Amino acid sequence: MAGNQRKPGTATIAARTTLLPKQLPRAPKGMGPPGRKAWRDIGGELCSRGTLTRGDLPALEILCRQFDVVAQAEANVAVRGLLVYNDKGEPKRNPATNIRAEAERIMLRMFKEFGLTPASAGAAPTNPVNSEVESDEAKARALIDNLGKSTVTGQVAN
Repeated sequence: MAGNQRKPGTATIAARTTLLPKQLPRAPKGMGPPGRKAWRDIGGELCSRGTLTRGDLPALEILCRQFDVVAQAEANVAVRGLLVYNDKGEPKRNPATNIRAEAERIMLRMFKEFGLTPASAGAAPTNPVNSEVESDEAKARALIDNLGKSTVTGQVAN
């Protein structure tokens, strides 16, 4: 390959597998206060778990922007009410309720993708480095527990 050309798709593969450091990047521009708060809270949780990669950031942005959509829809319903009236004066459901419901469906799907629901928590990928450390810590605790038992009973536990 000549110059600085790359194989198609190689940058995205690297981005998907590169874990972010413990500090989350700033929220994307144009995100409202609810979205920025979600970015900090959810992104911070995923970073602390060691599960967030650079390739996950667009999905995290989609999730967090839904918090802005829900807030706008709720503000609309607060002003206009659950029912609005058409040109003939007939009541109909405020379209903002449908917008909110769709945003919440997207949020739930994204929460599942990130392992942030009770049912999906065990299925979420973990940082293999952190898992190895946790596994080693568990082995060390078990060894210490067994050693403690052997000094009391005089027998070494296997």
